[in-house]
Amino acid sequence: MLVKFYLKAMSNQHFNLKSRFPQLLAAVSLMLIWPASLHSTKVDAREDYFCGKNGLNPVQFLRAETRNFNVYICGDHDNPNQYVGIGKRDGKRLVLPLIEQSPSGIYMAVNRGGYLYQVTRESLLVFRDGRTIVNEKLTSYRTGS
Repeated sequence: MLVKFYLKAMSNQHFNLKSRFPQLLAAVSLMLIWPASLHSTKVDAREDYFCGKNGLNPVQFLRAETRNFNVYICGDHDNPNQYVGIGKRDGKRLVLPLIEQSPSGIYMAVNRGGYLYQVTRESLLVFRDGRTIVNEKLTSYRTGS
């Protein structure tokens, strides 16, 4: 079901599905073994620079903010590979491996529950079972460290 949902979401974004299928399989495999402790840790959501702390990769590629969330894209060297979402109200963080990054600045991650997280230059979107459950306009979008 997750694969079907991912393929539907990707077809809406005009990605080349055949070339992305191996990434999807790798991401699903990684989700099955990803440490559960990284999925619900409380942190201070007000930090401007977040990557490199708490076991995250050191390079910060993106910091985006909505009314309710801070989002970071972390990685190593020139390879963004982690999505970090932090709730402003409760401070809970969600750390997921990136499954997609487009040249136009779209980042995507999927968790074990079948939620697809997508960050664009304009918004944070969260999908589940083909439905949009979060659609928040970004109030800030900063690339780099």
